[in-house]
Amino acid sequence: MYDHDKPTSRKVVKLQDASPRTEAEHTCSEHIKRYSRSLEGNSLNQFLAFVTGSDVIVYDKISVAFVELFGAFRRPVVHTCGPLLELPSAYQSYTELAEEFNSVINSKLAWEFDIV
Repeated sequence: MYDHDKPTSRKVVKLQDASPRTEAEHTCSEHIKRYSRSLEGNSLNQFLAFVTGSDVIVYDKISVAFVELFGAFRRPVVHTCGPLLELPSAYQSYTELAEEFNSVINSKLAWEFDIV
């Protein structure tokens, strides 16, 4: 059973459910898929835990919604009860998204939960 729930980059990409409406959203959707495909081992487990609250696959999909956050406010936001990833559509390049995700996932603040 654990092998079925064990994440692989391919499985994590397939879980992502996005409906981009604009060119910017489509570009960001491709960037998050590329980022997910680049992850392996502990990095993949951290990404999955950040987005879903678990380092194993416990959901059938990860909803991806696009939001307009710019400048200092731009960052991925997650709702693990869904799970829902709110992804800013302002990333101009894959490198921007990857660097920001790595920074957020490796930050201790990313692992503090806020009950709203």
